[in-house]
Amino acid sequence: MYVHLIAVPLFAVILLWSLQQFYGRHMRGRDDSMMLVITIGAWVLFYLSIGVVFGPLLFFVSLIIGGMVVARYRQSERCTLLWLLAIAAEKGIPLSQAARSYAAGRTDEMGRRGAALADYLEQGMSLPNALNHSRNTLPSEGILAARLGSATDTLAITLKEAAQDRNQTVVAANAAYGGLLYFFCVLNGMILIFFFTLNGILPTYEAIMADFDIQMPAITRMIIQVGHGFETFWFLFMPMVMLSMAFLGYALLGYLGFRLPALPLIGRFWGRMDTAIILRSLASGLAQKRPIDQTIDLLAHWYPVPQVGAKLAAAGERVRQGADWCDSLLTGRLVSATDAAVLKAAQRVDNLEWACRELADAKSRRFKYRTASLARFVGPLFAIGLGIPIAFFAIGMLLPIASVIEALAR
Repeated sequence: MYVHLIAVPLFAVILLWSLQQFYGRHMRGRDDSMMLVITIGAWVLFYLSIGVVFGPLLFFVSLIIGGMVVARYRQSERCTLLWLLAIAAEKGIPLSQAARSYAAGRTDEMGRRGAALADYLEQGMSLPNALNHSRNTLPSEGILAARLGSATDTLAITLKEAAQDRNQTVVAANAAYGGLLYFFCVLNGMILIFFFTLNGILPTYEAIMADFDIQMPAITRMIIQVGHGFETFWFLFMPMVMLSMAFLGYALLGYLGFRLPALPLIGRFWGRMDTAIILRSLASGLAQKRPIDQTIDLLAHWYPVPQVGAKLAAAGERVRQGADWCDSLLTGRLVSATDAAVLKAAQRVDNLEWACRELADAKSRRFKYRTASLARFVGPLFAIGLGIPIAFFAIGMLLPIASVIEALAR
């Protein structure tokens, strides 16, 4: 029976390899729906067979790890495409050639979409429309840069700055979400082990200690009392457990590269990067002598974060009603009071474009340094916060065994 079950994942692997060989050689550059259906079916067979043979725990673990590998791979490939387009635009190389070089020699889905992007660009489409039609998903900063750069004829500088910002964002996001993922993985694991011990092991401990007429160690009694408290007031603790699991899912999705609604602490750091992107976009508009309110309207329409886009739209409306644009951005908390003062001073001396870029660079550097400092500071706190309860629990579970061994030795 197990031979047949092991043959199922082997068949799925052979099927995936055959698809890559056939489509890579004969249908390169095409995006076939049948291939997508067969690929999904092969992966479903693979993971279901793992679940049947090795159990549900390994199934879910392998599913999560596989999803993380695929997501991080796609994220890195999108960043690679963004950098290729940025370098091509800066050097004056046709973007279609950059997309064609990205797709050359590749037989996967990303390669086919890259070839389709090159075809659309050669047909005369703008970069944003070609990305949309070829279903190439750049990072959110890259999509905004492509749209804004095409509208303001500053594609080279906007793509390069977006690629640089993306590098810093990825490093900071990996540090922040990686730390959260580690903490909540361990925390939820501790919760599962605690409930399993409470229901499966502690009753046996109590029975053994009663048979030997041995008093339970104080630390173990404390663990039992805490367990009974969980059983009695489960309706108070269950929301906390569910919240911990929700944070685990949040950290996992963030680590995979999804842009999620920011938590209060993390939001302070993401806000700095949003400010840097906005200031660079304003500088690009100023370089083309475009009115600031028009650039703000473009940002409000295209910004990838809906909450920031709504703030930009409100700021643009205040500017049209006669308010100063710096004060409008300050009212929407898109820039700080210090930033607004610097921008007003630069505007008075006709040096606004330079000031926007310098402030954006400062925001990016501060974002990187503060995120790294936070990771170095919070990491030890996480280790101490998890290590003390684990040590307390481990000692409480080992002391009864030592007491029983000591009683038998007498």
